[in-house]
Amino acid sequence: MGTTRGPKAAPHALEDAFTEAPPMPDSLPAAMTGEWDTVVSDLTEREILNEAMLGTVETYIRAKWNERQAQKAIDEHGAVVRASDGSLKQNPASSLLGKSQAVIVRLSAELGLTPASRARSGMKQDKDEDSDQFGLFSF
Repeated sequence: MGTTRGPKAAPHALEDAFTEAPPMPDSLPAAMTGEWDTVVSDLTEREILNEAMLGTVETYIRAKWNERQAQKAIDEHGAVVRASDGSLKQNPASSLLGKSQAVIVRLSAELGLTPASRARSGMKQDKDEDSDQFGLFSF
C-alpha cells in the first residue's frame, strides 16, 4: 500500500495576503492575545497569511490555550488522581494535554513556526545579502 506522504509544498507570498495583522477573534480567550499577535505578525510579515488560513491559526491558538489549561490542572491535582471508588487513575487532563500538544506540533510545522519548518524552501523571509553575516565566509 502506498503512502500519501511526500515533500510539503513550499509556501510562497500570497497575492491576497494580509498587509496588516488581523485582530484576534472574540471566540479566543483574551489571555491568548500575546500569542495571537506573535504568530499573526510573523505570518503577516512573511506574506503567507490570508483569510483562508485564519481558521488554522485560531485552531493553533486554541490548542495552546487547552495545553496551558491542562498543564495547570495537572500541576494542581497531579498526574494521578483518586477515582470515586478511591483507586488511582490518570488525571483526565493528561489526555487533553497530549492531544493539544499533537495539534500544536502539527500546526506549528504547517504554519512554519518551528526551526525545521522554516528551513524548508519558501518558509523564511528573504534577508538582505548584506545583513547575512555568514555570507562573509562564502568561497
